[in-house]
Amino acid sequence: MASEAARLAKNIRTLLELNGWFVWRGGSVRLRAGQIIGSVGAPDLNCVKDGRYMGVEIKYGKDRKSPEQIGFHEMLRAKGCLVVVARGIKDVEQAIDALAVTTDTQKGQS
Repeated sequence: MASEAARLAKNIRTLLELNGWFVWRGGSVRLRAGQIIGSVGAPDLNCVKDGRYMGVEIKYGKDRKSPEQIGFHEMLRAKGCLVVVARGIKDVEQAIDALAVTTDTQKGQS
């Protein structure tokens, strides 16, 4: 299952990059010594395009969001950021499409 999750993450990253997003890994890593590097609860992928931020939390199979992830994602949304929980490539495609419509609408209002 880990290889399927890794494949999904790679496919999502590729999709984003092909659509012009700058993508870097987020999340956090616990080292053997118990230290944590990164921000606990942060999305797996941080993405920026045209001044817009999108966080992508990748979940595979029966994975669920942790309380830390729920809190971090709520904080990002309160700041006006888009956070997508992706169980498949379609979730990210829909977010990209929704952002494109929002951006086009905003351009038409200027």
